Amino acid sequence: ARQRDFAEISPDAMLVHLDGEIVFVNDAAVALFGAEGRDALLGRNVIETVHPDDRGLVTVNWDAWRKGQGEDVMEIRRRRLDGTYFFGEGRHRSIQWEGQSAYLVVIRDVSERISVRKALEDSEARHRQIVDLSPDGIVIHVDDRIVFANHAAQQMFGASDETDLIGLGSLAVIPDDLQDSVLARREQVAAEGSAPIIEARRKRLDGTEFPVEVTGSRYIWDGQPATLSILRDISDRERAQQARFALEERYRK
Repeated sequence: ARQRDFAEISPDAMLVHLDGEIVFVNDAAVALFGAEGRDALLGRNVIETVHPDDRGLVTVNWDAWRKGQGEDVMEIRRRRLDGTYFFGEGRHRSIQWEGQSAYLVVIRDVSERISVRKALEDSEARHRQIVDLSPDGIVIHVDDRIVFANHAAQQMFGASDETDLIGLGSLAVIPDDLQDSVLARREQVAAEGSAPIIEARRKRLDGTEFPVEVTGSRYIWDGQPATLSILRDISDRERAQQARFALEERYRK
């Protein structure tokens, strides 16, 4: 009786099945699955509430769970009685139901959460595509470790791909004589949110140095405070300036 009372006041859908046959559903389950009443769900096989493409996954997990190896919580597509689908977060446990071993399944509609997550993933994918097309190098570091470097940055630092840079200490690409000033600028970014563009030098993975314009800003990476740096290789500009100076000097003579 207490089990039924608790189930009736739960905002989550609850159903109990014996060997797969649904023997109890609460009002939240009736609403979630679009049933006209409890009788529309009672007697059905619980697998009917699962999207056909996800049934194999559920069956495998169910068999493993009964052996103490499966997942207690699963996000899968659930099927309403009208044939439409929603994403449900399901939790299950074994119980005693009217003197028999049964299983309680608690289901929460997480379609909105899944939609938001997918939108963020799509947005991140589009953002990354834009970033990778940028001619400027973009490097992000968290806790003094590089966590992201776009294609232009990889080329600047002489990396074969991003794995050569990801995980490196962020000072590994800074010449020794500039490391103190770089750390000071990072403190400025942390305190003020950004640091102005300056001309500086950076160090490739092979140890050679090259001139850059660099600016930094505060950033959030996977929920953690980070620093985003945008770098432009100005080697060609410096060579052009040196050539112009040499030409002007020649004419003065």
